[in-house]
Amino acid sequence: MNPVDQYLSQLNEAQQQALQELRFYIKSIVPDAEETISYQMPMFKWHGMLVGFGAYKKHLSFFPCASSFSPELKKEIQPYLVGKSALHFTPDKPLPKKVIRMVIEERMRDNAAKMLAKKKK
Repeated sequence: MNPVDQYLSQLNEAQQQALQELRFYIKSIVPDAEETISYQMPMFKWHGMLVGFGAYKKHLSFFPCASSFSPELKKEIQPYLVGKSALHFTPDKPLPKKVIRMVIEERMRDNAAKMLAKKKK
């Protein structure tokens, strides 16, 4: 069993289902992203850390692995944003796919830019 499957197997059914749906949606957007466990939670790497997710007692979280966002994205994520970079949701009120896609696409642009900057050095 891979580590992400192992992580999900420890959750209740509603949490498992919600995070599996998020996981598969992330994979559909970035099929070549590498799944891993970091900070004891599932993460996706694509030219660096991209996004992650986790389950907690009263909520689920989606982590964009960034502390700043474009104004357009910040407006979209504001209703879900807790702290600097965690988006909270529950199994019965999942994040809109539009928000997830916007986060992932912005993170991909950020990671691609960082990769290019490294190559130029």
